[in-house]
Amino acid sequence: MTTLTRTLAVGSFGKDVDGVKRSVYRGLDKGDGGTRLKTHMGKSLRVRRTFGLFFRSDVNRLKAQDEWDPNGKVGPPFWVYMEKRRYPDALAHDLVDQYADEHKPPPPAPKYVEPRQGFSSLDPRLWDEFTTGRNMGLSDLGTYRRASNLPSGAPSDHSVYPAVAFDLGFSPQSGYAHTTARKFFHLMAGAEGIHYVILGNQIWSRERGLHAYTSGNHEGHVHVSGNRL
Repeated sequence: MTTLTRTLAVGSFGKDVDGVKRSVYRGLDKGDGGTRLKTHMGKSLRVRRTFGLFFRSDVNRLKAQDEWDPNGKVGPPFWVYMEKRRYPDALAHDLVDQYADEHKPPPPAPKYVEPRQGFSSLDPRLWDEFTTGRNMGLSDLGTYRRASNLPSGAPSDHSVYPAVAFDLGFSPQSGYAHTTARKFFHLMAGAEGIHYVILGNQIWSRERGLHAYTSGNHEGHVHVSGNRL
């Protein structure tokens, strides 16, 4: 069964208006042998798809004829009634379906995966990236570590709160050769808001692009750093 997805009234515009008009005119034509549908089909596409004042009068005429409240609107309940009376034809059904398909609400955004240290431990600007990696099967190795330092001895992006970095682990610890980790590495490399990504012996940074990483200790996890404020 075709479903009307909204209540139509004066000012509504769309393919579903055209489908409803066809149905109302067929209902009225059946009652008095008129030629309203034929007249409707001779009008411009924009007029056929616009719910105007004259069509409101036709809706009220049909509703009064069929003992409905003549409120000048066509909602899902009256559409179902018209279907039972066989007022909509195949084209009317197609038009209403097309409008519904073209105006489907976007799918809900995927829920964020919470870091084991809590959402507050990671900069919210990295929640999407963290969730992506976790959904790919990588494990959570942590976000905030107060004493974390870079090979140079400077504080790392893990050491601020909330952390501007996270580590996602994998097994076996094969570094850049690990298929899933490598795929995630390249998803992060160049992504908006990402400062640098490390995997095995490879690093991508905003400043230098992809190049060799020689400091080690990243054979079993991908490190992702965002941009600090």
